[in-house]
Amino acid sequence: MSERLGMSRKQFLAEHNSVDIMELMAYDRLKDDEYHNELKSEMQTEEDRMKQIRALFGG
Repeated sequence: MSERLGMSRKQFLAEHNSVDIMELMAYDRLKDDEYHNELKSEMQTEEDRMKQIRALFGG
């Protein structure tokens, strides 16, 4: 499944002519999870920056 991460949905469908609905749903979940993990990581980074700023100013 990891080789599919860089593919667009269109590329995925082009390479798998007879994709069943379960496989498409799994692909969509994989992309959603990837997106949510990225957002969570960005939020954590912002939180860490704010903690560093507060520490610098004695807050």
